[in-house]
Amino acid sequence: MRKVVNLLLVLAQVWSVAQSTDQLMTSRGSWKQPSFSQKSKTKLQILYRLCLSKAPDFVYAVAKPSNQSLPFEFSLVVLEMNSGSFLVELERVDQASGWDTMITVDWFLYTGIALVHGKRVFWLPDLSETKTMNQEQSAIYCTNRGAELADIADKETYKLIYNHIAESHMYNTKIRSFVHAWLASKYNPQTRNVTQSNGEPGFNG
Repeated sequence: MRKVVNLLLVLAQVWSVAQSTDQLMTSRGSWKQPSFSQKSKTKLQILYRLCLSKAPDFVYAVAKPSNQSLPFEFSLVVLEMNSGSFLVELERVDQASGWDTMITVDWFLYTGIALVHGKRVFWLPDLSETKTMNQEQSAIYCTNRGAELADIADKETYKLIYNHIAESHMYNTKIRSFVHAWLASKYNPQTRNVTQSNGEPGFNG
């Protein structure tokens, strides 16, 4: 007899540092500092100004001149993540020269098992146990953890999430033959169309 396992696939949208073990720990912030470089590239140490017990699992950051009227454009690569700060390489891309101006770095971080795609974070909240829930119960479970059920808009997102679940949760075993993950989207079995929670068409894998 096959065992149906209901996992929860969550799109986290409320960014706050959480204390519960089944909630993705996230935070965002900005760091401003005077920056000078004679070359088009330099390295900067960016402080979180948070009390983290360990280095986060992921940091995303963008840089811009604090004075938006300036023509400077920058690309940023995160080189190293620590518990109190992260190291970046900053490069001026509007022209191959240095700069002397105030820089603002906007950053986002998370700690936990998650998948970042575009500007969204997909998250499996609890892999330690299985839960039997319907879609409404799953949505409430997610809301209580500062998130919401995910929508899948395109084939690329579908593949990324499918592989993420396959790598994070074992199936095709004697215990279970498949994993059932609730989404926010609605499926019409007659037309085989998927509609996202915002009313736009979704992807049917």
